[in-house]
Amino acid sequence: MKIKRSDKYTILVLSFFTLIYIVGTIDLGAPFNQGAEPSLSVFPWIIICAMIIGIIGYYIGSIKEYSGEEEGEKSVFLSIAKPLSGCLIIGLFILLFFFLGYWIASVFLCFFTAIMFEYESSNMRKTVIIAALVSVLIPIIGYFFYQKLFHIRLPEGIIW
Repeated sequence: MKIKRSDKYTILVLSFFTLIYIVGTIDLGAPFNQGAEPSLSVFPWIIICAMIIGIIGYYIGSIKEYSGEEEGEKSVFLSIAKPLSGCLIIGLFILLFFFLGYWIASVFLCFFTAIMFEYESSNMRKTVIIAALVSVLIPIIGYFFYQKLFHIRLPEGIIW
């Protein structure tokens, strides 16, 4: 059993960015304060667990037997294009979150992530409509989840 070269690159890139995220999250402290109240690092730890599960799942899914003929460099780029796009979207989300706050950053993140997942769809109008709906609904759900359920104040940002 072997793994295609493009899958190896994808796993390495995802693992690298997850490791960087882990290092940054460790500085935030424990996910729960004394008395089992969630701290600011709860959500980053949830993301880390999801990424690790996703990487393991991708690894297991990419293990297969094949004749040994490796893919070309073009397909290697295409196989890591979506993970790199996802990392870029998350990086921009973090910048927007810091400067513009929860609402604008969350709408940006949800819209472009939905576009990324539906990019290969044949009906681009339907893709944009779904992305717009997702980019409105998810931040509202997040607001009620954090602000109302757990009483965690969501940042407003420096500029906005």
